[in-house]
Amino acid sequence: MLRTTTHLVTYEQPINELMRACLRLEYLFDQALHHLHGQSEWDNRHVVSAIINIAALLDRSDLKSKLHKELLRHRNNLMHLAQTPGIDISKLETLMGRLESLQQRLNSSEGRLGQELQSNDFLNSIRQYIHNPAGACNFDVPVYHAWLHQPLEQRTQQMTQWLQKFDTMRTIVELLLQMIRESAIPESLKAEKGCYHEPLDSNAPTQLVQVILDSNSKTFPEISAGKHRINIRFVQFTGESRGESVCNDVYFQLNRCVI
Repeated sequence: MLRTTTHLVTYEQPINELMRACLRLEYLFDQALHHLHGQSEWDNRHVVSAIINIAALLDRSDLKSKLHKELLRHRNNLMHLAQTPGIDISKLETLMGRLESLQQRLNSSEGRLGQELQSNDFLNSIRQYIHNPAGACNFDVPVYHAWLHQPLEQRTQQMTQWLQKFDTMRTIVELLLQMIRESAIPESLKAEKGCYHEPLDSNAPTQLVQVILDSNSKTFPEISAGKHRINIRFVQFTGESRGESVCNDVYFQLNRCVI
């Protein structure tokens, strides 16, 4: 069985494209907020890089409509729960109110999400070099070099204003992922000879799967998951290579986030 007295590591795998986008956005928001109040030029570079990548990720013609449908789907699901005996109606109504408010905020936004920062000349001057091996070097974008030598308070204020453009999107991502993760159906399992396969019920809207391992196991999962099936192969962690497949049994916890 999986021990719970040591540090546990959670590996997540999205089942659909919308969850994949949400997880990537969550990662970028976390990166930006972590470095926002850093004192160094390198902290600022991390924030600007995250902002540019968030804007690029949001610049998808279908994302806005997919998020609207997902918020509506969750509201409809909650309405059905209102008839469940013992349900906390006050908490349910609060959550439904948040979903409705976010729907309205999303619908009131004009154009594509993040469009305003996509057309920002300063950020665009950095964007074209950001994926170079060394990023946007000083000799590539002198205006960026000049900006990085402005007073720290001024730079922080401007980065904060840029991030505020994403406030609605960040709140939507946080709430959706919170609801999905809290819907997890956990099960302790054994992967015989390091492999585990399981069919998924196509009628149940599985959004995300989580594999939880003891960090002392020195193994990690390679997860392949789609609408119909989960495949997990456990690999020995060495730190020097991609590792080799585990041949012995592995105990782990599988969380199916179905909502």
